[in-house]
Amino acid sequence: MDSLWEQNLPFIMFVFIYFGFQIFSQIYYAKINTGIPSTRNYMQNFIAALVLIAIVIYYAKPRFIINMYSGIFFFVTIAFVLMFCYAKKGMDDMSEKDKRMKKDSGMKGIAILVIFLFGSLALGYIIMSLNRYQSRSDIFMVMGVALLIVGLIVAFNLLKNDANDQNNLVLALYLYPILFLTKGLNESRMLNYGYLIIFTTVIALWGFFGVEWFTGKKEYEGVNEKVCKAYLGISDDDMISPIGKQTQTKINSRNINFIFVAIGLIFISFIVALVFVFIMLNKRS
Repeated sequence: MDSLWEQNLPFIMFVFIYFGFQIFSQIYYAKINTGIPSTRNYMQNFIAALVLIAIVIYYAKPRFIINMYSGIFFFVTIAFVLMFCYAKKGMDDMSEKDKRMKKDSGMKGIAILVIFLFGSLALGYIIMSLNRYQSRSDIFMVMGVALLIVGLIVAFNLLKNDANDQNNLVLALYLYPILFLTKGLNESRMLNYGYLIIFTTVIALWGFFGVEWFTGKKEYEGVNEKVCKAYLGISDDDMISPIGKQTQTKINSRNINFIFVAIGLIFISFIVALVFVFIMLNKRS
């Protein structure tokens, strides 16, 4: 019988990894980049991530072997995901002009390297899973996951409504189906370490980027200052006047909204954790 800690470890890891990368993304946007984007729905992203990981925990029932090597693989994974987040966000913020001047070559190299490493790991994990799954239905499940991943990659790269849409590197989406392949985790350390890496990567990317956007409009050069101000609704007086009371009120309101969102996320996490503990205690009794 697994201990209560082992049964709830996947959910506990989800909470700490997700909010850890969410905090890092807030610091990145506020201190390193140009400010926190106001269009992101943090609550919706968290609920979506919670539902997706709850489905995995309920149906796949992952169990981790926790030892010194698990900790090493965990922190190495965190380091590679941070590199990918830096490169991906840098490329997203770069203008088309800078991209044409090849200023994104270093970031693109980092992103491609990380995608290649995780892609190789995913392929190796699927191959190892085929050796563990003996029945015909189990083999169909593994092959179905592989075909789903290939289908997602083809769909988001070829089937687009608008030719002006650009593809995003949706690494977490492609790795997510593998989280349902949990047979033999307690028997094979290689499977366990591979699953730990994929599990950590998916949740970390959810925490930093949200539960994914797939395509986005390309930027266009040559928009002059007059047209830009007209689109934004900014007058010349707004450009030269200091922050007034109305503007300061909006800033304060935005900060208060962020505080409410943070408190709401913490409260929901606490309630969900209590529900998980209550369910586990009832099962044990």
